[in-house]
Amino acid sequence: ASPGTDERSHERKEQGKRDAAMARAAVRTLDLPDARDQALSIDVLGGGGGQELAVVTELGYLCRWDLRAGGGAEGARPAAFGRLSRDLEATSVATRPKSEEEVFVSLGPQVRAYDWRRLDTSADDDAAAAVRVVAESASGEDVNHVALHQDGTFLAAGDDEGEVQVVSLKEGKVFKHLKRGGHTSICSSVAFRPRQPWELVSGGLDCNVLVWDFSRGKTRLALDAASAAPMKETDSQVFNPPMVHAVAVPSCRDLANHVAAARGDAKIALYDISGKGAKALQRTYLLDDLGEGHSASVGHVTFARYCGERRLVSGGNDGKVVLWNWRECTVAWSHKHGKKINWTATTEGAQDNIVVADTSS
Repeated sequence: ASPGTDERSHERKEQGKRDAAMARAAVRTLDLPDARDQALSIDVLGGGGGQELAVVTELGYLCRWDLRAGGGAEGARPAAFGRLSRDLEATSVATRPKSEEEVFVSLGPQVRAYDWRRLDTSADDDAAAAVRVVAESASGEDVNHVALHQDGTFLAAGDDEGEVQVVSLKEGKVFKHLKRGGHTSICSSVAFRPRQPWELVSGGLDCNVLVWDFSRGKTRLALDAASAAPMKETDSQVFNPPMVHAVAVPSCRDLANHVAAARGDAKIALYDISGKGAKALQRTYLLDDLGEGHSASVGHVTFARYCGERRLVSGGNDGKVVLWNWRECTVAWSHKHGKKINWTATTEGAQDNIVVADTSS
């Protein structure tokens, strides 16, 4: 056998071991500080071996967990937390790849930078932990999602007006307002493309996925989810248009030209944008394995870090977590979680490697 064949055989065996572990998966819960609350967004911190989590909640809390700290099967409490606001939901969280202490949170129309070391668990409105306001919606509308550039130099924020704002963190000011030719409804999600340093992707409730050249402030590619590919009409699709609730991009070099979009019609769209110019969109395909996939709106999607992004994790309003062989458009594993899922994330560990934020506390 050739060396390449041996490598593929080894990869299949290793993936088989991971799949077997998934089949025996144990569920561990992380309890929020307030039993009335729900987690809305998760980010995996760059340090700590990819085993530390930043989580924000509907009641305005920012929490930090270290999954290596144990805590048994049930009820692990956060290592650090603070309530950032009594009046505003903390809708999204992002951490710098090379900074352990600074974290960015969207609260209402603002994105604020916080220092973990200044969080006060006894404070009911921990404004003192805020280092600075990083961004503010020009229209005064709420910010839905924040994302950080792979080298930590830029932050992107998408708001209810449909605008994407790119901020230079080094200069401390807005770098570009991405509005012209952009979303005509709520911008729900943003993501920088790790292998294309001047590009980002946004998704919106106008059923569009947009690829931006943010250095020029222009769209490079517009992907209309409503006409992405022929679809079979199911009950979920009759009542739910393909609004885009989340977008995800892989960081691996050989996968970097793909974009995933979680949609309201119970499907996930995968776009191959490896072409140039008029042929930029090479292929669109849908993950909708009926019976094993989702039966309601897909709320979030992410490429799985623990297996080199060869798998895709999605969570939906149907309370299901699905692990996809996304290149084969098949389901590798699914779990009836039970609660509506707000967010999904993955770690690099052999255990505790799929994390979901749901409507429970």
